Amino acid sequence: MSGQAAPHDPSAEEQTKRLRSRKVYIQLRIPRVKAEITEVATRRKTLSGGEASKEIIEERIYSSQHLVALRKELESLEQERKTVLQGLKEIRIKEPESQP
Repeated sequence: MSGQAAPHDPSAEEQTKRLRSRKVYIQLRIPRVKAEITEVATRRKTLSGGEASKEIIEERIYSSQHLVALRKELESLEQERKTVLQGLKEIRIKEPESQP
């Protein structure tokens, strides 16, 4: 029955790997989302002037919806980043001090 303690270590390692890979993804994705928000907002501002044809109105609506979705994604990523960092911190605290 001493074999039951061994699976705990691989699962902790697996969780650490998962959290670290998610952390990397988030670190790469947040700047991309921010850049996309800037791009869409800039495009929207250029559409603001002039006549309001049906195509321009549709583009404004799409841009507005796209901005809302991007802002929600950014908010979600920032929240997940906090959660991932907290999870990694907790794992580090639980690790034996024998590791460097």
